[in-house]
Amino acid sequence: MAEADVVVRGRVRPYFTRTYVPSAAMDPIQGGGDAVAQLLRDQGTLDQAALHILMDLNTAEKIETTMYAQGLASGVLSSLDPGDLAYFQSGVTQEFFHWQFLTSLGADIPNNTFYFPANAFTDLNTFLLTLLGLEETGIEAYSAAIRIMNDPIGRPGLTIPLAQILSTEAEHRVLIRDVDGLVPANNLCIERVTTTDFGVFEARLAPFLSPNLFNGTSTAGIPFPSQATVLQLADGNACVNPGVFID
Repeated sequence: MAEADVVVRGRVRPYFTRTYVPSAAMDPIQGGGDAVAQLLRDQGTLDQAALHILMDLNTAEKIETTMYAQGLASGVLSSLDPGDLAYFQSGVTQEFFHWQFLTSLGADIPNNTFYFPANAFTDLNTFLLTLLGLEETGIEAYSAAIRIMNDPIGRPGLTIPLAQILSTEAEHRVLIRDVDGLVPANNLCIERVTTTDFGVFEARLAPFLSPNLFNGTSTAGIPFPSQATVLQLADGNACVNPGVFID
């Protein structure tokens, strides 16, 4: 057996199908995941069903990245103490990194302008509750994606990376609740999942893609931030990438 092979469940499998990709291979905000993408491509081309799900997930990531960035830029978070503000500074880099990873798999979406409730960036409570709703949708969508990627799509190699992202989205839910003064912030025994229907998730995200779909109003269009903008807004609190595990 070659060094590049491992025994998994009694069978020899090429090492690339069970690989920990260290941070040096995929630094956050720096090149985005080409090593991981190549490993997954080596396992076979993603079919349209898989890409559709990943594009839905990436829609949420682009909306969330834009909201974190605009929240930091607008001053709506200016009343927070430095520790709480750091949650959002790290959060914008985490969401941007998730977008980079999914995009490296060919799952980017054409939308680069997004819309939010009219007072989302002037009223802190509206900002927090809107972002909380997005994170909760993301948690459900990633949970559903893990189930569907395994069966019926048959791409189990994607499930651990998606679970790694899911865990970060769950952290966001708790941290946002903490900042909003909701006690206990970690209020759920397990994360809430009510459906695996991606049509439901698409409907929840639809108002963020076009103007005036929040009770007939919305913000003006807000552009998806550049890498340079994300790093500037993070102000030294960018996330650390421990590596992506491919099984």
